[in-house]
Order: sequence, then C-alpha cells, then structure tokens
Amino acid sequence: MPEVALRELDYEGRRGLVQRVLDALKASPAIPDLQEVPSTDDLTPLNMPRGILTPARPLLSAAMEDYVRMVGMVITNMVKEGNILVVGRGSQVVLRDVPGAFHVQVVAPMAVRVEKQMRLLNVTRQVARQRVAASDQARADYLHRYFGVNWLDPQLYDLVINTSRISIQTAIQLVVLAQLQRSLPGLPGAVS
Repeated sequence: MPEVALRELDYEGRRGLVQRVLDALKASPAIPDLQEVPSTDDLTPLNMPRGILTPARPLLSAAMEDYVRMVGMVITNMVKEGNILVVGRGSQVVLRDVPGAFHVQVVAPMAVRVEKQMRLLNVTRQVARQRVAASDQARADYLHRYFGVNWLDPQLYDLVINTSRISIQTAIQLVVLAQLQRSLPGLPGAVS
C-alpha cells in the first residue's frame, strides 16, 4: 500500500475493525508506482516482473480493488464511531445512503485553479495546467472505475460551491449552515 494511504487511514487510538484492516494493509505487499509497472507492450523475458507481481496488470488491478474496498470499510466504520470529515476517497458514493452524511463538492473554472496552482507551487502555467488536468482525470477515472459514477454529477452532492464566485470564508459558512439546518429540524429554514 502507498505509505501516504496508510498514514491517512491510521488514526491513533482506533481499535477493532479499523485496526485489523490497517494491520492487514500494512502486511500486504506494496503496490508499485504505475511508472514501475511495464506496459504489456514492453513485457519481454528480460523485463518481465517476477514473483508476486507476475503478471503485473491483473494483480495490480486486484490489489487496487481490495484497497478501494478496504478504504470504504474503514470510512464506513469510522462514521459509525462518531463525527468525521472525509475528503474524497469516493465517500460521496460510499456514504450516499448514510443518514446525516453531508456531501459537498467544491468547484472552480480551470483558469482559476491553474492560477492557484501557479501561486502555491511556483510553477509555470503549463505545469500547473497539466497538474490540474491530471488530478481531474485521476478523480474521474477512480470514481468511474470503482463506483461507476461521474464525479461531476451534482446529484452525488448535497451542496456544490463554485469558489470562483463565492469566497472560501462564505463557502465554509454555507457548509456549516446547511449541515446545521439539516441536523437541527427546529432551526428557521431547516429542511425536514
């Protein structure tokens, strides 16, 4: 498993199923970076992956499906234990039928996102555009492949906020207010 995924899921003090899943993930063989896995066109007897990665593509795919399933189990079980905030990981699908789950999508035009990446990472416009496009494609591919949905479908979300038109501070206030109104039926304007 990628180390960053384990750090993200590993929450000190959690036990039970969550800990067992994390222990199982840590004991699993590592998934190589996609750059390390030769394409099927490049497989010759000399560069053929050996051992656990032979053949590389089917096992990598199966390992990723297991990883996605494990992440879904961890998210679902953490939600049962208390209030959590989940960013991404297909949670808008994994938790779509969970009462009280509140799904927010934050969007902005490509140009705005490219400018932000240029400022944050101090990179050229071309590099920033490539990073944003690659991130969008990865999200789209992940949600389509493992959940069969279009990540831009507004029906997956309770609230969609365009941060090129609404400030971050206002967006935060909208999210808090919307969740409060959903969870506290007595509030003026609450949806029942």
